[in-house]
Amino acid sequence: MYTIVFAPPVEATDNGPGFCPICKGKTSRPVLTVGAADHLPADLDLVECGSCGTMYFLGADPVLGYDFEGFAQDYWYRYVQNGAGITAMLEPLLAIGGPRGGDLLDIGCGFGFVPDFWQRSGLGQAVGLETSLYGKIGREKLGVEIIASYYNDAKEIAGRKFDYVYSSEVLEHVQDPFSFLTEISGALKPNGILVLTTPCAEGVSPTTDIPTISAILSPGFHYFVTRPAALETLLRSCGFAHVLVRNVRNRLLCWASHSPLPEITEGFLDWDLYFPYLENLASNSDPHVSGGALYRLLKDAINLGKYDIARRAYPLFAEIAKSAYGIDFRSPKESSERAKARQSSGSAELPAWMGCGYLFAGRYLELENAPAQQLVTLYSAAVDTMQQEMDVFSQFAQEAHHFLPMAHAHLSKTQAAVSAPVKGLGSVDYPVEFVRKSAMNFRGKEVCLFATYVPEDRLLPGARAMVEALTASGLTVVVCCAVKDMSLRIDLAGLDGAALIVKRKNGGYDFAVWAAILAEMPELWSAERLFFVNDSILGPLDGFDKVLGRIRNSDAAFLALTESFEIRHHSQSYFFVLQKEAMRSPEVRSFWRGVQVEKTKMEVIEKYEINLLHYVSDVAGLKTEVLFSYDLLFPGVDWSKIRFLNPTHSLWEHLLRFGFPFVKAELLHANPLGLNIVHWQPVIALCGGNVDLFNLHLARMTETRGSPARRNRYGKWKLMRRIVGDEVFFEICEAWSKNRRPRR
Repeated sequence: MYTIVFAPPVEATDNGPGFCPICKGKTSRPVLTVGAADHLPADLDLVECGSCGTMYFLGADPVLGYDFEGFAQDYWYRYVQNGAGITAMLEPLLAIGGPRGGDLLDIGCGFGFVPDFWQRSGLGQAVGLETSLYGKIGREKLGVEIIASYYNDAKEIAGRKFDYVYSSEVLEHVQDPFSFLTEISGALKPNGILVLTTPCAEGVSPTTDIPTISAILSPGFHYFVTRPAALETLLRSCGFAHVLVRNVRNRLLCWASHSPLPEITEGFLDWDLYFPYLENLASNSDPHVSGGALYRLLKDAINLGKYDIARRAYPLFAEIAKSAYGIDFRSPKESSERAKARQSSGSAELPAWMGCGYLFAGRYLELENAPAQQLVTLYSAAVDTMQQEMDVFSQFAQEAHHFLPMAHAHLSKTQAAVSAPVKGLGSVDYPVEFVRKSAMNFRGKEVCLFATYVPEDRLLPGARAMVEALTASGLTVVVCCAVKDMSLRIDLAGLDGAALIVKRKNGGYDFAVWAAILAEMPELWSAERLFFVNDSILGPLDGFDKVLGRIRNSDAAFLALTESFEIRHHSQSYFFVLQKEAMRSPEVRSFWRGVQVEKTKMEVIEKYEINLLHYVSDVAGLKTEVLFSYDLLFPGVDWSKIRFLNPTHSLWEHLLRFGFPFVKAELLHANPLGLNIVHWQPVIALCGGNVDLFNLHLARMTETRGSPARRNRYGKWKLMRRIVGDEVFFEICEAWSKNRRPRR
């Protein structure tokens, strides 16, 4: 690790040695001193130009280059394994708007990833210039045209003009940037674009961490680092009329042309080109090249939520890790001990991606429901190896430095999952027992966890009918029975279609039941989608197939049927769905691991139902959708004013008109709001419901739970007007009249 000591702030003076390489300014102020370490044989002093703010190293020749003894061979290993930021190199090129493609000259192309990508992606012909050893190796490994010459000496392209001249992280390596830029701009077509990247001096300050400063300055390799305004002035002095410079993550991205520049986008957006390129590169015969491609593929696929790509990449990555380096992700202890014992940065035996590879192998296996203890072992190896990489060769351990906090966070989370008991979910107090269980592969299936309270020896009629209907709709149904007494023998009549039947001691309401089953059967997370349904609804009525179709065609990660503003905005939890993206989300899984047995229904509502929509949307960052939202039911009404309206009660008939396929059992049995529902039977019959079944279900509810308390009967509209006030009430009436239409 470098020692970096900042100098006290002083005014710039004209008695310092050397001139600024950008503006030739003669005044400077001391910035810092880099202590000798690693390959650096002596201290280096960095000063800042008093005119343009460029920072440059003092000394006759502060740059060692990349080909000195003991460094060059290992450098190309590290570069292809994880050192080359391929997306960072491609970002400024692919940001150029307009018709894409043309001939590309990459000056200082390194291993040759950019020209290789350009040609393999069908964007045009590409040539690279690179005099260092790793350029010669890249030409051999990638089969791309790389000329081992400087531009003026490259006879192979003498007189040839290009649409793009690209030079990434090269400018800071040259002593005379004006001459360099003037020289390479001669390779441009009249309307061609010069694209540059170089580190930004604005990131060098006493408040910046040492690894970041080390990456910006690269002591022993860079002559200087400059600022946006200074770089723009330099390019204009080279004759470019149109210049754009951006500071992006401590890098200056620059586009310059003699013609007006097209639109330049921000950020890397072309993953549809990048992922196929990596998958192609993963077939390279050299394990350092293919392993580096697979590491990047797994890392970026997981970070972007592209789990189909991650699922293809992980087995190949695990195989090459073991065959080429002896790294076994199932048992990382031995290889991590080898890493800790090494005293040099050599990457031929152990790859530069090793620590980060442990991290993303763990993240992938976490998505695949690996045991928590296995994840603890992987994340521990990730933390130890990353720290060792930073200690041994800090200048080229930026990847480890970047991802070390993530590794610590995942380690802490999985350690907590291993050590902390789950309160009551499947404990002695609330045991789980399989009444019917068979070997089943849930991968790719639509699974419904149907939670129901079983008061005696059988499910209530409506619950049995719901299981049959859900099964008939193509769902794999897991019946989750909450019972008072675990010795109760459940009558399975009418449940032949259920895939599994689980019995659990009653406690914690539906969320605790669902969480207990997910904890007991982590393989459920491999399903295509998970439906969470409880027995508080009767149906389904006409329109359920359309609802299923909307769910299957939705790109939302989380879907619910209705929403409410009681307490605060949330989705109601009698029926909701997690799509594949949500099931792969560590944050969503963390939510379910955090569910505990609460004593009262209100505690469950406040902690879980009301927080679920917010958690998926704001914490996990996933898209959500409410199928029968207020915006659908009453367009234009300001529903933020409504705080006490339960749509499945107050709006039950209006919901049915829009194809809502259920009725709340509590509405028909207890009618807690005292609504006028005397006409419910013909309405339900008109909507395809079995009135006899509903009456039988309500009768059984009365037998098992007692008769509901007698209530005052307000008309539903009168009650709504009393709750929401006249102004909002008349808005609702107007919206109703505009949107009222027959169900069929």
